[in-house]
Amino acid sequence: MTKIMTGKDIRTAGSGNSGATNVYRITGLKGAIPVFLFDFLKGFIPVWMILHSETEFGISTNLLAVLSGTAAFTGHLFPVFTGFRGGKGAATGAGIFTAIFPPLFPACAVVFITVLSISRKVSAATISAAVSLPVWYIVISKISGNRIETVFFAFMLLIPAAVLIKHHKNIRNLINRTEKKIF
Repeated sequence: MTKIMTGKDIRTAGSGNSGATNVYRITGLKGAIPVFLFDFLKGFIPVWMILHSETEFGISTNLLAVLSGTAAFTGHLFPVFTGFRGGKGAATGAGIFTAIFPPLFPACAVVFITVLSISRKVSAATISAAVSLPVWYIVISKISGNRIETVFFAFMLLIPAAVLIKHHKNIRNLINRTEKKIF
């Protein structure tokens, strides 16, 4: 989107990250929304298709969904076509977990929006939403009477951990109070 809208390579503009936040800083919402949606759908579509397929795969459908989500997430973090320099995984992870357990999206969105409105820092909001993910899964599952799937819960610990690792510079900037505000 950045290339189309401005002629700039997103990997050399702003923070150099290819995610929606950096695209927003370069192009505004007009570029950031499609990037967020594409990244979200990149995680959502394959996982949703597996979970809603009537095909027998020979392994647990839930495990196959997690493996598919892992492939989408890993491909997002380390894309072959851009020299293995990808995004930080938040939007793709959100898509994956929305496909797995749809109530997670609004729950994590509340955390994201609350932290963003208070801090005005996307990284703080993203980290908070990621960390809240496994907690929301347990709470919503218990309240709604849904079974907590072990393979999903384990995945909900690993992906947020990866998001935290990819945000290590942002975490350092938050600690040093040098992280940029979005507005």
